[in-house]
Order: sequence, then C-alpha cells, then structure tokens
Amino acid sequence: MQTHHKPSPARNNMRLIVIFCAVVFSVITLSLLFRLFFLIKESKVDKAKTFTVSFIYKNDLDIVTISSSEKKISYLKIRGQGSINDKKIASGVLPDAVFILTDPFSDSYQLSSYFYSSVFHGATSSSPLSPYDLLRLSVLAQSIPQSAVTQESMSLPVEENKIDTIVTRMLIDPSIVQDDRTISIVNATGVIGLGTKLGRVFSNMGLNVVSVVNGDALKDRSAITYFNTKSYTVNRLSSLLHLDPTENTKQGLSDIILTLGKDKKSLFN
Repeated sequence: MQTHHKPSPARNNMRLIVIFCAVVFSVITLSLLFRLFFLIKESKVDKAKTFTVSFIYKNDLDIVTISSSEKKISYLKIRGQGSINDKKIASGVLPDAVFILTDPFSDSYQLSSYFYSSVFHGATSSSPLSPYDLLRLSVLAQSIPQSAVTQESMSLPVEENKIDTIVTRMLIDPSIVQDDRTISIVNATGVIGLGTKLGRVFSNMGLNVVSVVNGDALKDRSAITYFNTKSYTVNRLSSLLHLDPTENTKQGLSDIILTLGKDKKSLFN
C-alpha cells in the first residue's frame, strides 16, 4: 500500500509567494506597457514634423526649431532691449514648450544632452513635456548633423517685417505649407490685438490666414473647428493650443476657424 505525502506547509507557502510575485510582476509590466503606449499616442513631438522650443536665460531668448521631416535644426538668438515678454511677442513665434535655463547654451551641441538629462533630472518648463517627448527630442537633435544646423541672431529693436523674414525662413513648417489650409481667427478674449498677434505667428508657420476679427461677445472657452478633413494643420494647431478640434459640417470662410476665448488671454505671457 502506497503512502501519499502531503506537501509541507513551507513548500505551499513558497509556491504561493512565487505565484504572488508572478502576478505582481505581470501587473507592473502591463501597467508600464499601457503607460508607454499612451505616452507614444499622446506625444507632442511625434505629432509635429517641426517642433519649436524656446529657452530663456535671464533676459535672453533662444528659439530652436527641430524639423524631423527635413532633418535640420534652426537656432535663433534674440537679444537687445525689452523684457522677455517683449522678445516673445516681437519674435512672432508661439513655441510648443518653454524652458528656463540656469546656465546659457554655448552652442547647439548642448541641445541633445540637455533634453536627455531632463528625462531623469527634470527641467524648469512652463510647458512640461513627457519623458518620452524629451527623449525623442534628444534623439532627434543627436541625429541631425552640425552641417544641418543654422544659427542666426538679432538685437532688438528690429522692424517687424525684418523679424518675420528671418523667422519664416528659419521656422516655417513645410508640412503646413503643403497642407494648404486657410484659417480664420475670432478674438473673443477681450484683449485687443491678440488675434492679430496669433495671426502673425500662423503666417510665419506657413499658414494662410484669411481673416482676423473681434467676436461679437466674449467667450470663456476657446475652440477650433475644421471643415471636411482633419488635416495635419488641424492636429498641429490643436496640439500647440491645447484644444480638441471639432468638425464643422458647413463650409465657412475658411477651412479652419479658431475662436480665442478668455482661457487664452495669457497666450503670449
């Protein structure tokens, strides 16, 4: 007659520990995979073929555009008279992110290492980017040869049309130009001239601005609508302005209509 030995309590406990650890490991792995999936899905850098970043050091403003489609970096240094806010407005640029530097960049070689270190050590930014986006910017900046980096500088005061000539040449988004969409801007913020300032930014990006008007009434919330096709331009502006686009079923004056509400009063601050 055979005798059956019951598993010892110690062995049962060890088995339960192994199963528990495997379950915990699986949950953590799945959680990280989902997190990575959503970071990639919501990436601001991947959605933009031309990504613009501003760096502020004391009263100096540097504007850098990294083009993944053209494999180039454009670097514009703005110095001279006026505050940082004056320089932001004068530049005619609305960046995707703004970083505050504790030390100035000596050259464009530091871009990749700055983005990479920010993944682990953080960065002072008014427009925080995810670790994935910072890593993407680091890889992009590293992959572009120095021969494809253009640098220019200007000292304020400078005539606006001269600034726009430089900015358009350096920072224009070829994909927006190719998209060939028109946009109308309705300024319902109560801030005089805000629509015109933003229209200038869009023109410098390569967008065809057909109308800038003041709204009949103030709006609390901004909105962006498009007709027919949710194009690259629609997605680009939505990401830049942090708005969810909605489709317009009727053709209006333009392909895209942007209504600026009071939530965008400090757009250039």
